[in-house]
Parts: sequence; structure tokens; C-alpha cells
Amino acid sequence: MRDDSSKPKGNVAPTLNDLAPVPRTDATQVMDPLEGDTDSRPAVPTDRGLPPVPAPSTDLPPVDATATSLPEVPSASNPVPIEATATSLPEVPEANAVTAPRLKTAKPPAPPSSPELPFELTPLRVALAGGGLALLGLLVWLVWPLLTRPAKPQPVEWQDAPLPVATSPSKSAKPAPVKPPPAAPPPPANDQLSLDAKTHVIDPRALHAPDVALEPTHKYRLSLKVDDPKAGLVLARLEEKSGWGVLHAMATHHALQFGGVKTLRLHCEPGSEVKTDTSIALELEDLARKGKKQTLSVSPATQCYDFETARALELMPGESRRVQLGSDQAVKLGEQIPLRVAYRLQVPGDPTAWRFGVLEPGDDVLVTGPGARFAILDPWLGDNEGAVVLQVLPGDTDRRGLVKPDGDGTKFVPNRP
Repeated sequence: MRDDSSKPKGNVAPTLNDLAPVPRTDATQVMDPLEGDTDSRPAVPTDRGLPPVPAPSTDLPPVDATATSLPEVPSASNPVPIEATATSLPEVPEANAVTAPRLKTAKPPAPPSSPELPFELTPLRVALAGGGLALLGLLVWLVWPLLTRPAKPQPVEWQDAPLPVATSPSKSAKPAPVKPPPAAPPPPANDQLSLDAKTHVIDPRALHAPDVALEPTHKYRLSLKVDDPKAGLVLARLEEKSGWGVLHAMATHHALQFGGVKTLRLHCEPGSEVKTDTSIALELEDLARKGKKQTLSVSPATQCYDFETARALELMPGESRRVQLGSDQAVKLGEQIPLRVAYRLQVPGDPTAWRFGVLEPGDDVLVTGPGARFAILDPWLGDNEGAVVLQVLPGDTDRRGLVKPDGDGTKFVPNRP
């Protein structure tokens, strides 16, 4: 550590006492140029327009000018080293009784507050508010009549009842005898077979022979080779531009000639007695191509009526019954649809032969043995209601109206001779 005691130190107290006070005025003070500045420009005031320096605060304690502990003021001729200047600076006094209240009362600066935007009326807000009010008014208009509707008065039914007659009780009066309930009517002596008008129905046009495609630009001739009434009746139907036409009954004494037809369809009605292998032959000739003929066939046993939907009459082998269709029926069929009941019976002794027929109101048929079936003939069953009741009588009942087994005078009178 070097010794700085040989360096001269400034005497502050005598210097402060010897200097003459310089009065401070607001006039501009012109400062001397620094050494080495060879510029000969005139001096320019440096503190023009500056605000005045405020007076020093009087709250600090006064400084004793005679104190010897003040640091020496360096001068240009006697510079003071940095180390000496740092050690000679006075210590900053701590907060005392005078400065403490000022420090406590100091408040931190308030944060900047964002300015509140004023509420603006925009067209969108006005439209939304108007729509909400309109919806609220509509709901009130709809709900208010329901809430304020008076209760519907209940109708009062007046009944004219006879006034009770006051009678004096008599000892000799006897309670009225209680009548027994009427006896149920006895069941019918004859058995019945009921046919449902929506279930046991045969569409006479449901089955047909395979369709034959034709050339609309050609003309054709259709003829029947053999006419057999026992086998059945053949009906021809033509498909034209407007759809399926009417049914044409075929016979051996005339032929059906036509043109402009796309499809030919053959129906049939079964005859009185038909075997399983019975067929009806027809001939189709193309007149546009001379000599070109085609043979068509119809099987009455399988291509006429569909008896799979018919009602079966269960009889034992060798047993016989007479089935009659009465005139009084509660069934309802379509408009202009007559009541007809078709039947199919097996020929006794020939399991491959069948008998076909149709019953109208008042008709009857004798059934011998099992395998008999009955059904209503109707091309459309959507408007049918009710049922058809068939009377099943003993097999030895005479069609003329006499009943032989009983002999009690019971008669059966048919409507048709």
C-alpha cells in the first residue's frame, strides 16, 4: 500500500471563506472558451429558454461551514486521485424523523385505465331487438286465448222419469215371480260349411297358359281344332297398345283374326268332367308369313281354377252329403258381381278324373267321398265382406224336397226347378 500523505490536500474551509459570493441572475452567462479552443466564434448562450432551477429543499438539516470533516474540493491545479475522492465522500444518512413521513405518504403511480367505449345503436342490434319483441308478442297472442278460455260447460241430459207412487205396504202382497231366462235356440239340425269372402276366393283369371309373344306389324288367325264341352271352354285375351282387352270365347265354327297385338294369353273354364292329362289344342297362323303355323295347348285341370285356396269338405270314403247354396246370404261382394260358388269333386273309382261345376243361389250338388272343395268366384276380393254359408244335408236327400230317412215331413224346396 502506497503512502499518499506527501500529496497536498486542499483546505476547504479557508477557500469557502475567501471566495466572494457571485450573485445569480436570470441573465445569460457567457462562458469562457476552453483551453486549446482556437475558434474565434462569439460565445452562444447555453441556457436560453431553460426553466429556472427550483430552490433547494429546506427539509434537509443545515450544513456546518466550519466543520473540518468536509472533503476537500479539488481544483485544476491540485487534482485529487479517485481513491481519495471515494473515501472522502460523506455517507448518505438513513431515514430519520423528518424524511420518514414523506417516504410513507408517497403513493405508487396509478396504472393507466382503459377508456370505456360508449354503447352504440347499430342496425343489426335494432333488428335483433325488434325481432325478439315481435316473437314475444306472437307467443303471447297464441298462448293468451288458451289461458283465458273459459271451461266448456258440460251438457245436462234431462230424463223424464215417472214419479214414484207411494203405496202402503200390505202384508198379503207377494213378490212377483221371476221369469226364467229364454232358452238358447237349438243348433241347426243340418251341418254348415262357411266360406270366408276374403280367404276362400278363386280369381277366374289368375291361372292361364304361357303367354305367346307376337309381332305387332303382323296379322294372325287363331282357331280351335277340337271343341269338347266336357273338357272346358277356352278364352283368348289380347294385349294391345292400351293394355289387355276383353275375353274372346273360342269355338270350332269360327276363328279369331287380329293384328297389332304384342302378346296372346289363353284362359279357360273347366268342364263337367276333366282328367289330369286332358288338354285343348289350338292353332295360331301368321298371315304375314304364309305356311307358318304354331300349335298351342291348354290344360283345364291345372290352368283354369286354383282350388288351393278353396275350403275342403271332410268326408269319409263311401260317405255322401248333399251341399246346397241357400238364397239368403249376408255376404257382400263388389258391384255387379253375382254370387257363384265353384266346386271340384273327385270322380269315384278314378283318382285322375275330376268333376267341376258352379253353384248359384238355390243350387245343390251331391258329394260322394273325400276330396271335395268349394270356393267363391270373384276377380277382386278387396271389397268383400262377410261369409257364404253352405248347407250340408244328408246324402239321401231327394232334390225334389223329400227326406226319406227321417220321415217327419221335412221338405226341401229348391229355388230352381
